[in-house]
Order: sequence, then structure tokens, then C-alpha cells
Amino acid sequence: IPEVTCLDPSRMEPIDRIQAIQKERWELTCCVCKQKMGAKIQCTTCYAAYHPLCGRMAGLHMEMLDPPSEDGPLQLVSFCPKHCK
Repeated sequence: IPEVTCLDPSRMEPIDRIQAIQKERWELTCCVCKQKMGAKIQCTTCYAAYHPLCGRMAGLHMEMLDPPSEDGPLQLVSFCPKHCK
């Protein structure tokens, strides 16, 4: 979720800036579990949305890229079931 950050990237916790998540992200429907609750990420190729944990359990491709600059944010690329194939 682009609006949040991990204070310790090596452990991927704790999550910070949850209050910065856009309201619309909470209203999307997860294409894996079909639930609206919780914040979702979206496919890098299309607009399909899913919870990060649903994507992980479904085996979707999610990869963390090095930031473009040393002080830049972590970047995540992720693909929905349609674009993982």
C-alpha cells in the first residue's frame, strides 16, 4: 500500500502511516476473497484490487524493489491472478 511504510524493512514491521491510506482504498473489493473490509493493493498492470495477505496466500507475484534514491520509499510491484500468468 503506497501510503504506508515499514519502520524496519528487513522485518517488514511495524507498519507506519496507516492513517494516510486513501479512503477509496478501503472501499475496493478484494478479487481473491471478495470482501470489502480492509485496505487493498492493486495490480501493477490493471486496477484489480486485493488484500496483501490474500495475494500472498493465493501465490500472486509480489516483489519489493530498491528505492530509486537512497532516501526514497520502497516500491512494490504486484500482479493480480490474470497478470501473474
